[in-house]
Order: sequence, then C-alpha cells, then structure tokens
Amino acid sequence: MATVDIEANLASGEARFSTCSADTGGHGTGPTPTIQETELILITVKTKVKPGTADAYLAANRPFLEATRQEPGNKWYEQFRSVDDPDTILTLEAFDDAAAGEAHVNSDHFQQFLVDNQTKPFVAEVPDIIYVDVPDREGWDKMAEF
Repeated sequence: MATVDIEANLASGEARFSTCSADTGGHGTGPTPTIQETELILITVKTKVKPGTADAYLAANRPFLEATRQEPGNKWYEQFRSVDDPDTILTLEAFDDAAAGEAHVNSDHFQQFLVDNQTKPFVAEVPDIIYVDVPDREGWDKMAEF
C-alpha cells in the first residue's frame, strides 16, 4: 500500500513532496520506506479569492503557471473559474511521477513563489487541495458514458 505526503506551508515557506510505501516483511519491525513509482500524479486546488479579484489572481499566477508547464515532468497545469462562483478558481495539475513532483516543489519558480507569492493578496482563505497518486496511468481516458 502506498502513502503519499504533499505538504506546502506557504506562510513558512516550507514544501515537501514524497511518495513512499511501507512493508514490514511480516516481521513486525516497522515500515521500511521505499519509493513507489507511479505514472500519474493529479492535484486539484480550489482557491476562494476575494470578491472581484479573480482576474487579478489569475494574472498574478500566470508566470508560475507558465514556468510549471515548462517542467519536464509536468503533464498539465490549468486554471478554471467556477461556473457557480466566479470568486472560486480551480487549478488542475498533473505530473509524471513522484520524481517530477519533487522537482516541481524544488524548482526555482516554486521556491520563489513561497517567498514572494504574488497571488496571496487576492486569496480569501487557505485553499483546499486534493492529491491523487494514480498508478498505471499516463494521462486522460475517454469518457465511456459519452
């Protein structure tokens, strides 16, 4: 069984991204961490911005978006405005594997974002995040119900 830990504390400037699995080997001596290779990491972030600041938030985040898209292990980085609440921004990110995720949080632009987050003045509350580690997947499937 794999466990995944992604942690980003923007206030303190700390970020950590790791994937590991535990195997006690049936001896009860405790888990032995090992890297678990995956083929797709999906991250969705829901950011509530201050009323009327969505355009400014998206503009301030654009350099980070463009830099992330240039990373070798990035599959996509997209941002969308909610159709129900124009002050809610959804960010969808995907990376090849744990190594690509680690490279992302250690990149110069990510580290600079932690120090000088240009989007922070527009954010109303701490964003929500969903992180999913999807084994044996390289990208999108076609929707069977369509």
